[in-house]
Amino acid sequence: MRYRLLLHRFLRHRLPHHRLPDRSSPRRRPLLRGLPLSLVMGLGMAFLAGPAGAAAAALEGTLGFTTAALFDADQTSKRGDLVILEVWDGTPAAAAGLQRGDVIVAIDGVPVAGKDAGQVFKSQLHGSAGGPGGPGSKVHLTLVRPAEGMRQLRVDLQRVALPIRQNPAFETFGYRVPRSWRLESYSFPLPWSPRLAYQGIEDVLFVPDFTDRKAPGYHGLVWVWWLDGHPAVDAAMLQGLLIEYFRGLSQERGTNNKFTPRLENVTARVSAAAGAPAGTAFRGEAVTYNRQGELITLQVEVELPRCPDAGHEAILFRLATQPPATPIWKDLRTVTGTFRCRRAA
Repeated sequence: MRYRLLLHRFLRHRLPHHRLPDRSSPRRRPLLRGLPLSLVMGLGMAFLAGPAGAAAAALEGTLGFTTAALFDADQTSKRGDLVILEVWDGTPAAAAGLQRGDVIVAIDGVPVAGKDAGQVFKSQLHGSAGGPGGPGSKVHLTLVRPAEGMRQLRVDLQRVALPIRQNPAFETFGYRVPRSWRLESYSFPLPWSPRLAYQGIEDVLFVPDFTDRKAPGYHGLVWVWWLDGHPAVDAAMLQGLLIEYFRGLSQERGTNNKFTPRLENVTARVSAAAGAPAGTAFRGEAVTYNRQGELITLQVEVELPRCPDAGHEAILFRLATQPPATPIWKDLRTVTGTFRCRRAA
């Protein structure tokens, strides 16, 4: 009974878009407020859904859900079973009737408890074509459903290609992103950078291994800004807004993670991209604090799609710690390449 109660509290405290507790954006509320930390252990690890890139998305196999690991005091590693956080429509998991809150206790007859949640998710639940987790491959899951008195379920599922999703329906512009990328939407003025005096929308798109410091996608993300009117955008303006944005973000990270950032170390530089038409593309870098209180350098690319009839200015940012010639940048550019000023009907 206590297990069911704690699990209910855990799911009730989930936020829109399934934000991670260590997500870099300061707008999110503390995800685990009011929830015993004895329940949740590996939250966020299971969002690593195989290859990080948009180009790889069609080759990924998925069952159609995201998970988090539960704490298990009986395990030496304290790693417990996997709880399903979200079931995607039109996927094998949805067709089989799996629900948010179901707990996976075994995969192909092998217990889950004690194993690393991220590795289980990547190697046994989701995976890439040509491997054991590619589209068309099958998996047998043993689950319990706390909502129905811990009823045990056994299901056989066949993986399908990872779906692509569109941006939120309330937005008049459009883009597409792999379903494994996390999406968060914000309204200006941004609470961590209120001096950025704009009105409009910021969508933040995170590659699946955004939080993995050893992965090529570490701190890889896309910002889609949709600003009211047509503010003048040039290198100096972009450089100033990056400094303001990341100084506010560093302060919030410091507050949340108990360190004091030296804001004079948070800097940026931006210049026009060579070879691009004037005023349409920029490149640079930004130095900011990560959630461990360490300074990191993000490479930055900025693109300005022209939307003359929309009454808005679109600004697309691509950011990553890796150099722009590395594969993660192909993935970031693929996503921004789907942007359209008007949403497809």
